[in-house]
Amino acid sequence: MKDKRRALIAITPGARRPPKLAALQAGIDWLERRGWSIDTHISVHQGELEHVAAKAAADGINCVVACGGDGTIAAVAKVLAGTDHLYGILAQGTFNNFARGLGLPTDFEAAVRVVKTGKPKPVTLGKANGDVFLEAAAIGVFGEAIAFGEAAKDLHYGQALARLRQIASAVDFAYRITGSVKLRGRANSIIAANTPSIGAMIVVGQTNPEERRLDLIINHGRTRIGFFARLAGALLRRRQPQALESVKVRRVRIETTPAVSVHADAADIGKTPVDIATMAGGLHVILPA
Repeated sequence: MKDKRRALIAITPGARRPPKLAALQAGIDWLERRGWSIDTHISVHQGELEHVAAKAAADGINCVVACGGDGTIAAVAKVLAGTDHLYGILAQGTFNNFARGLGLPTDFEAAVRVVKTGKPKPVTLGKANGDVFLEAAAIGVFGEAIAFGEAAKDLHYGQALARLRQIASAVDFAYRITGSVKLRGRANSIIAANTPSIGAMIVVGQTNPEERRLDLIINHGRTRIGFFARLAGALLRRRQPQALESVKVRRVRIETTPAVSVHADAADIGKTPVDIATMAGGLHVILPA
């Protein structure tokens, strides 16, 4: 049986904006004065962080609070996906798309206040061939662009160069979509978005994780120049161009000719075909009251 007065605070010190420890300690003190038992774990490696979060959930800790960058927030969320454990987010990353999509503050003291006084609410995650994603599943060249931005952000220049070559050599493909909608045509990328911005804060749609459906966005552009123009427009937060088609979906299967790469957030999960579905209520996040 879970103890509703126990919480784990998982911290990764390598975030772009390291946590303000005095503010964090003040939040811990506030919770302890109200009868909470708080465990704190500092982890350098993501694999260790996932293990600690999973063990805490299995041991009956009711609430896990993640403090760190985009990778930390995503790693803990995926461990807690599909459970009824509460999730507090202290987002200190570069982009914070998932936190921003939920209206969570990225200012550290404000984020601590939400964890202290907010209310848990079920929010939506997505799955692509069984892999959980917070922001988006991307098929084709847009997925490579997201992976390029992630490698560049983390200063992995060799990986970034390889991704850039893949983007430059990408071609359009024929697609067939079944499930919530039935569509077919040609495109150079398809995105199933759970947040209004993805990757390097690229604005792609209007959905947010409090909704129960994903935005399925189809880029019908046929040239690489057109794709880069649309990508630049998204980065500059410009209105979506006419070449983009968007529909709301809960579950789809996407087949392409030829087979193209699929990314769940920034992770390469193989090639099409891909089955994409929502996990409505898949995570219980503490949101502003």
